[in-house]
Amino acid sequence: MQAAIALRRIAIAECAYPADRAAVPELTEPDPFTGRPLLYDLREDGPAEVALDGADELLSEVVLRSAASVPPIVLPAP
Repeated sequence: MQAAIALRRIAIAECAYPADRAAVPELTEPDPFTGRPLLYDLREDGPAEVALDGADELLSEVVLRSAASVPPIVLPAP
């Protein structure tokens, strides 16, 4: 969620999401549950997607065995 908020702030200020994930420190920090960086996809039509790498594994091993998935956060185009 922190990465999504940081990305939205950048998009509002610059009218675009950054092409380089290194511009957003929250995207470079490993997720505390999986130890992996978040996935970041900048779509050609403007939106950006932030997802948990290994979400399905995490759900099956640790969190909610009844949950089907952890959906990505899709941020609208600026």
